[in-house]
Amino acid sequence: MKMLTRYLRLLYVGGVLAKLHLTSYISWIINGVFWSVLLIIPASYLSPNPVTTLKLLIPGIVGMSLASTGLWTGTEFLRWMVHDGLTDMFRENGLGVYHYIVCTLPVDLLLSGVASLALLGLVSSGFYGINPLWWLQGNPILVTLGLTTLMVVELFYGALAGYLYTRTRLSGSWTGLLQIVITVGTIIPASTYPFPYVAFLNPASLSAELLRASYGVSGFDPISLVILTGALTPTYLYIGWILSKKSDELIARHGLEYRI
Repeated sequence: MKMLTRYLRLLYVGGVLAKLHLTSYISWIINGVFWSVLLIIPASYLSPNPVTTLKLLIPGIVGMSLASTGLWTGTEFLRWMVHDGLTDMFRENGLGVYHYIVCTLPVDLLLSGVASLALLGLVSSGFYGINPLWWLQGNPILVTLGLTTLMVVELFYGALAGYLYTRTRLSGSWTGLLQIVITVGTIIPASTYPFPYVAFLNPASLSAELLRASYGVSGFDPISLVILTGALTPTYLYIGWILSKKSDELIARHGLEYRI
């Protein structure tokens, strides 16, 4: 009961933070949609089957978006919030990297995941004269799994960013470098690689392939993906939890400095 109460309080904190940064969220989503359209239009026009290309690209963009969100969430907690004293406030209340990321998950899933999928589906449909609600026509089980695992993706990458930030001196540079890495299995589908399953080293690739499978365009069998989800999701969660705890231990031992 105590754990449930704690998580509910974390969600409340996340709601308050989201309300304070609502304008930034809206700007970020619109900006992301416009940049994504710049990628989708040429790729689709050069494809012999534009609709299939849309269904391949958009799940990848959504998966990459949540991974990127996680990276910036972890960086935010250990970078900008240090300057404002908010990181210290969290830590004084027994909350660390893991707790901060958890409190942001539901809002990020709705805005960076569901809203981005809906907006990209609506906007892109206009270029090719297809049903504007095509993104709602996927297999409901696979869509639910794909969107749910996006929270695990954000937690994993937020914890990874936190660990690298506290462990090294490269500061926010890690975030930029990892944003290139997360294109593997997302923007670039896992099935295009010589050894496709290697792409699942990137947790976002699992979410992307689940969404692709829901629209019938994944290079993986849906049943295999469901089995992989059951095996890999706990693994991603455990690794993320370990990395976040290591970050907290390093902060407790060495302190935390503000870096530009």
